[in-house]
Amino acid sequence: MTYQFFDFAPRIFHQIRQLFGITSQKYLKSIGPENIIGSMITGNINTLKEQCSTGKSGSFFYYTPDSRYMLKTISHAEFLRLKSILKQYYTHMVNYPQTMITRFFGLHKIKYNKEKGGVERIYFIIMANVFNTCRQINVRYDLKGSKLGRKTKKRETDIID
Repeated sequence: MTYQFFDFAPRIFHQIRQLFGITSQKYLKSIGPENIIGSMITGNINTLKEQCSTGKSGSFFYYTPDSRYMLKTISHAEFLRLKSILKQYYTHMVNYPQTMITRFFGLHKIKYNKEKGGVERIYFIIMANVFNTCRQINVRYDLKGSKLGRKTKKRETDIID
């Protein structure tokens, strides 16, 4: 089987990683061919630590073996959306490095031929693992993109209050 790996906007993501003190060597050690990307290409995802399986979006999340980063599979539409806002995202990260917005460190695609014909494309992002911290985490919340039914009068903010 032939696999192709695509790295999108490598200069921009390199600059974002530098902004947060991530060297190319550390980054490649975490996600490089001998780790997460190699596992995806060979289909040996058992070496990855699955954080959670498919949800409403159909995405998968994985920790890198060193737990520094998370890989999230994304749809083609999400891929195109991130590409379309990448310039604004980069500008925001440079101007507000303490932002609470998710830190994306790479945007990638793996393309390969299926055994029964056709081409498969897997789009994914690499982001900071917010749970990789020296601070004690007492409670975790699973935030979903669920919508409240039309008959529900309360808004999500009303429920929190």
